[in-house]
Amino acid sequence: MVHPLLPAIALALTALAPPQGVGHRAPSFEAAAWVNHIGERPTLRNLRGRTVLLHFWRSTEPPAGANWRLLKKFHHDHADKGLVVLVVTDEEREVVEDTITAQGLPFPCAVGSDARERYGVSAHFHQVLIDPRGEIFWTGPTNGLWNGKLLKALKGADRLGELGPLSLHLEPVEASRLKKVVTDAAKGEIAKALKKARTVAEDERVPAEAREEARALTERIERHLEDLMAQIEDHLARREMLPPRDVLELIAKQFKDSPPGERAALRLKELTENELLSMEVAAAELFERNRKLLWTRGPSKTLSRFQDLIERYPSSRAAEKARRVVALDF
Repeated sequence: MVHPLLPAIALALTALAPPQGVGHRAPSFEAAAWVNHIGERPTLRNLRGRTVLLHFWRSTEPPAGANWRLLKKFHHDHADKGLVVLVVTDEEREVVEDTITAQGLPFPCAVGSDARERYGVSAHFHQVLIDPRGEIFWTGPTNGLWNGKLLKALKGADRLGELGPLSLHLEPVEASRLKKVVTDAAKGEIAKALKKARTVAEDERVPAEAREEARALTERIERHLEDLMAQIEDHLARREMLPPRDVLELIAKQFKDSPPGERAALRLKELTENELLSMEVAAAELFERNRKLLWTRGPSKTLSRFQDLIERYPSSRAAEKARRVVALDF
């Protein structure tokens, strides 16, 4: 005979059980493209040591369900502690780009991604929190994650250094002389890594296999530089000014007196001397200062600052984003 309390006990135990996947290795996923990103393609392998928040989203659902405001708050409060926010959708870029642009999202978005299938997510809006070891720490709806849970997942997380946008994770190499190339590239010291790879590739005293390996590394780093410049131009075309400017400054500094550095320096000069571009930069800087105050002081004490920005730079991209803030749609 079944005890009358057994069904209730079983139900209670089910409610207390961790969500499926918690404590297990987070599966890798692919994306057709990454929007709103400057750097190598984000992968969980490359992000090991950081805390990653996957935000599953579809544009076909009401905007409120995406909870962009809370997601931006998490990014503002914890990015410097090691948090990486990645928006993932199975929709194509053409479908979601207007929303990404209108919201002024400060984090990357994977489009055409198979992440839903890999994580078994059926809800339109869902989140998965991955700890620095690469294990699923929490999973639930977009309004279910709270600050305390996030802080626990951030324990032991690596922080993104200044050179983070330049970092490149290369495959392990056989030649001992090239191992420093791999470590330098991962740290974002790509000028140093490229110089070492070229030196080995051109040294006739080095075994042929090592020289071939060095040439492959050289090509990969050069391709990475071209990808960075293409991403910079994509951002500038959308009038998102500060991330590309910052990365251009890093490239110009690292590659001083060499073609990549000269190219970056020339683009930086245009951002300063071109009237429209310099206006966009000034407006973006003001918006960023206001946004930091928004998260610390709240809307009631900062909305007037955004209104001032709109009046001062009415045609700027920053003014477009400021209008959403003033309308409390951010």
